[in-house]
Amino acid sequence: RQTKAQAEVNRLTGARLATVVSTSVDGIIVTETTGQIIDFNPAAEAIFGLRREAVLGKDALKTLSPVDLAKPQQKLIDASLPMLTEAGAEPFRLEVDAQRADSTRFPVELSLMLAEAIPGEAAGKGKNRDLVVGFVRDISDRRRAEAALTEAAERAQAGERAAHRRLGRHMAGGGHFAAGP
Repeated sequence: RQTKAQAEVNRLTGARLATVVSTSVDGIIVTETTGQIIDFNPAAEAIFGLRREAVLGKDALKTLSPVDLAKPQQKLIDASLPMLTEAGAEPFRLEVDAQRADSTRFPVELSLMLAEAIPGEAAGKGKNRDLVVGFVRDISDRRRAEAALTEAAERAQAGERAAHRRLGRHMAGGGHFAAGP
């Protein structure tokens, strides 16, 4: 039986955890190992344009992935789950395409971790079960910046190649440069 002091500690711990989850800038999506969404924080709502109430109980991949990518992404996630069960396993990170409520696609970084609903208790048919905790970050801005940087580097390299060609033609034509003072 729980004492009043233990109950108060549990209440405060739960309140702190709820505050952390609700104020996170990353989307936090908690699912059963079957993929059924059981929690969806406010950042996930903002990222996907979906209300928590609308996604609870739904399959995460079918709800949050483009239709043509749901099956391949499911295979990738299924392949990662055994790695997450190893002692001391790090979160599994991957970049995938997701889909907003308005059907626009966008890239996300997804970190997955397998967790026990009640740490220390065996998973199974009782009240404890394994959960998949996903942290989602929209990386659209990063991808645009990377593309712009790649484009700028390609333009700089093209300019450098053009300058070398001009110099080569100049030298082949008998041109010369005067030495400094």
